[in-house]
Amino acid sequence: MASASSMAIISRKLKLNPFHLTPKFITTFSFRSQEAQLATEQPPVAPSPLPPNPATGSPLYSQNWRNPTSVSTSASLIPSGFANSSSKIEALAQTLDNDAIINVFADWMTSQRWLDVKHLFEYWIRSLDSNGKPNKPDVNLYNHYLRANLMVGVSAGELLDLVAQMEDYLVVPNTASFNLVLKAMYQARESEAARDEAVKVFEHLVSLGMKPNLKTYDLLVDAHLIKRDIKAALSTINDMVVAGFEPTKEILKKVRRRCVREMDYESNDKVESFAKDFKIRMGTENRRDMLFNLEFSTEYA
Repeated sequence: MASASSMAIISRKLKLNPFHLTPKFITTFSFRSQEAQLATEQPPVAPSPLPPNPATGSPLYSQNWRNPTSVSTSASLIPSGFANSSSKIEALAQTLDNDAIINVFADWMTSQRWLDVKHLFEYWIRSLDSNGKPNKPDVNLYNHYLRANLMVGVSAGELLDLVAQMEDYLVVPNTASFNLVLKAMYQARESEAARDEAVKVFEHLVSLGMKPNLKTYDLLVDAHLIKRDIKAALSTINDMVVAGFEPTKEILKKVRRRCVREMDYESNDKVESFAKDFKIRMGTENRRDMLFNLEFSTEYA
């Protein structure tokens, strides 16, 4: 009996303390819950400059300029979010041949995605074709690149440099190439500098044996009008006629407006003569009639 009582006492003393079951941790820091997080988006890679001369070994428009059309809502050949990434544009460039890239350009230009056109060309010209040779643009493809640069605001000087670099790819610029440069000079509105440079570009174009077209003469007339040189503008129209082109109503009206502002009666008569020769109905302008018939009084001189 005594032994049973002593065993009960011993068992009560040896009963485990429930607080002793709490696990011990090696670290002294409190536990923090961790949740999966999305990786932060990498900043877009800066666009690369025009590639170097391939000889160094590196692998290598029906738009109305004066009234650009609004962004088209038509379906795109390439999803809109795809071209926003430089890395994806670079990957796309490696899969396109000359015909395919022209089709992509046509779609993107309809949507006014000029910067994407510019970047795609710069990546494409660094890529290799299916034969492992550097991609080679033709003049029409390169002109798309020039036009994209014009539309994103590249200066006339930079655009002229890009035309000069066409030689690096054995591409001969055509009249459209120089017209894009003349257009950039007209948009710059740098008065004398714009006019002088435009004349130099025109002379260079002619020296290369290229024939100016109607757009070339139109842009040159604009350059002279920026300088308020009406006689030079009329001389350009005369050269246009000699070359076999007919001045448009818009060209003659631009010159006539400058005659009105400068009150140049003689030049205005020449404009009317061109209009008569080509049976162009110029219409009447109240402001023109008012200015040309105004009698000045010395009382207000």
